[in-house]
Amino acid sequence: MARLSREGRGADSRYDRRREIARGGMGRIIEVWDADLRRSLAMKVILGRKKAGAEVSEVDERRLSRFLEEAQITSQLDHPGIVPVHELGIDSDGRVYFTMQLVEGRDLRQIFELARTEREGWTRSRVISVLIRVCEAMAYAHSKGVVHRDFKPGNIMVGRFGETYV
Repeated sequence: MARLSREGRGADSRYDRRREIARGGMGRIIEVWDADLRRSLAMKVILGRKKAGAEVSEVDERRLSRFLEEAQITSQLDHPGIVPVHELGIDSDGRVYFTMQLVEGRDLRQIFELARTEREGWTRSRVISVLIRVCEAMAYAHSKGVVHRDFKPGNIMVGRFGETYV
């Protein structure tokens, strides 16, 4: 049986960065190609400090602590409505990242707009079924003592087949 060696192999050789999907206050989400498992993933990379208008890799301790806590807590929540975390690591530039399932679809803000204008099969009752799944995911997180710090429609994804992720 062949053995895989990970020595000397970092995020930069395993993950091919494709495009930025989103950016928030703490990090940016990048679509990456996982060369080992041959699949697309989402990678959240912590944002560094701004210095003279440019981002530097230096990260303050409080931000790093919150980023690591997000990755660890999310990875411990096993629910179909919560995006699974696959890996936590540091890239060659010293930036902390974690990878997770890539969800293809729209955020809840966009779904609300489609339902308001009754486009692409989105109706109020279909949106209510999405909201029920969101409530189930949040109830699960709350039962584990986890409170979402940035709960808003833009942070809820609805996949092409109606799968819903917080």
